[in-house]
Amino acid sequence: MSHPRVRVTAKQLGDRHFQINLSSRIALITQTLLKPGKNRRMARVKAGYFGFATHNEAMQFANQVRSRFPKARMEVRPGSRLQTAFEVKVAHECVEELAWKILHQQPTTSEAIAQHIAAEQARVQRLASLPSVGQFVDRSTAPLQGRSRPQMARCGDRMVSIE
Repeated sequence: MSHPRVRVTAKQLGDRHFQINLSSRIALITQTLLKPGKNRRMARVKAGYFGFATHNEAMQFANQVRSRFPKARMEVRPGSRLQTAFEVKVAHECVEELAWKILHQQPTTSEAIAQHIAAEQARVQRLASLPSVGQFVDRSTAPLQGRSRPQMARCGDRMVSIE
């Protein structure tokens, strides 16, 4: 299975640290090594940042990661590294692999357009099946549900509730 090309941007943070943006919602913080590491690697990933529009989405993601990686260090916070409202900072040896997996799970532009067209067609079909304005549906005999007020009856010149 071929993956779409990813446009990666890097920003130097100082003291051998870089922020590698894999997308607008995923970034990795790396540290260049003073000497080659395992498999002649020149840098190591220290943390990953995953961006979300709402705090609830960020918490759900953090709980999913926590269930898979109980020893991962995580922080849900307002967005600072990413241009999103909230971000989840994850520090664990799995973070680089997790970031790439999530990046490749996101639908491509053509897949997103196809999903949008299918949803719009379903909405139009649903609206077409509803009665139009000219087709009045008599609901006067439908049972009332969940009355929030007590029933009232006239008693002389006053209204009283019936219990």
